[in-house]
This record gives sequence, structure tokens and C-alpha cells, in this order.
Amino acid sequence: MKYRLLLLAGSFIVGTLLFAALGGPGLGIIYALLLFDKVILGFAGVIRYFGIEFTTLGTILTGMLYGPIFAALFIIIVIPFFHGVKFIALPLYEPDWPLF
Repeated sequence: MKYRLLLLAGSFIVGTLLFAALGGPGLGIIYALLLFDKVILGFAGVIRYFGIEFTTLGTILTGMLYGPIFAALFIIIVIPFFHGVKFIALPLYEPDWPLF
């Protein structure tokens, strides 16, 4: 479990710095917002109680800063990556709804 949390922290730090170097500080902040929303808040289950949605904010900011085509491609690629990181680094939780 210790190595999984190091993987999670490493993906946060390295990913934020990488996207900030490639696309500027705005893209690094957007990456950090999306990772925080999808991985940390998603695992904690806080979203369903408070209605916090940083993914929408990050998508809108990406569209405003870099254009709608880049925003769509960025979100289509990055969000499944975050779900992969979440399911590798953190234990699975019992879903609220049945699968079928």
C-alpha cells in the first residue's frame, strides 16, 4: 500500500510539472485540478455530498485557454488515465449501484 501511495504522489508531482513544462502553468494547474477531482475526491466520496466538480471547471478553463479542440482531446485522454491511476493506486470501493 505504501508503494501505491508513492505512485499516486509521484503521478501528481511529475504530471503537474510535465504539463506545466509542455503547456505552461495553466495546463499544469488544470492537470492538478483534474487529478485532485478524479482520484482524491473520487476515492474519498466527498463529491456526492457537496457537489464539488473540478472536472467541469478544468474542462472550461482548458477550452478558454487552449481552444475547444485541444480541450476535448485533452479531457478524452487524461480522464481515463486518472481512473487507471486511481484503480492502480487505491483499493477498489463498493459501488453505490449494481452493475446491471
